[in-house]
Amino acid sequence: MQMVKVGGHIIMFTITNNYMGHGFYQFSLELFYRVFCKENGFEIQRIIATKHDLGWSKILGQYYPVEIKDRWYEVADPDHIGKRVLLCNDKPTVLFILAKRIDNNYIFEKVPQQSDYASLWNVSMEVNEDTIQVVDSKKHYLKKWLKEKSTIEYRMHVKMHILPTLIKFLAPLNYNSWLSRQSFNNHEMFKKKRE
Repeated sequence: MQMVKVGGHIIMFTITNNYMGHGFYQFSLELFYRVFCKENGFEIQRIIATKHDLGWSKILGQYYPVEIKDRWYEVADPDHIGKRVLLCNDKPTVLFILAKRIDNNYIFEKVPQQSDYASLWNVSMEVNEDTIQVVDSKKHYLKKWLKEKSTIEYRMHVKMHILPTLIKFLAPLNYNSWLSRQSFNNHEMFKKKRE
């Protein structure tokens, strides 16, 4: 980023994967939108996502590369649409990033933050004693009993494996709808580009 002159561009091609809306621990589009920002002297001109474009075929015992053509999708900035841009699919996915240097700002003077958390942190929350309601402890008896009697590992197993499996089989339409909202079919997050 420091090597780019004002008016110059950074062009990147990198992998991404499922759960790409969850933070900076991977190469997610949220990371690139927050790093290449005005505070750092950059602006994103476009981010494109597509399924991996190279496969391998075996002919007479020899492997050959095969081009896989798939649609390209312009990816929305999570800060502009007000929520995480998620993608869950069964194919390897890549991102193309084009960013332009617009100013000679000091890079990372302000640490980038994930947009949905940053907007929450900017909202001041005031608690009025009159609005605090006392919750009847009887309503939460079962929840309290489960916490006391079960281990943390068991609760995580129930939350992360058993419940999603039950939901998948008991409410297949809801599950398919949820998957569709986290795929390239979500046109709020991914806009098809012409070939």
